[in-house]
Amino acid sequence: MSNEIDFVITELTVEILTNNNMGRASFIFIDQTPHFPKVNNMLNQIDEKEDAFIGNYSISTTEITERTDISSLDFIKH
Repeated sequence: MSNEIDFVITELTVEILTNNNMGRASFIFIDQTPHFPKVNNMLNQIDEKEDAFIGNYSISTTEITERTDISSLDFIKH
């Protein structure tokens, strides 16, 4: 039986536009499907900047199972 909320490794790639430049940023973190609160928070933080705009963004996910190697991720305890 599948859970309604699952934690997944999420890669968010964002095209960020300013009046003078275009750049691309990529972030990898653990988020929750299906609503992706961390992705939404990150996009909202970029949107709040007066001089930065989101061109396009993409989200890719990797399911976390007992075999998933998460050793390359940093964990911060709050």
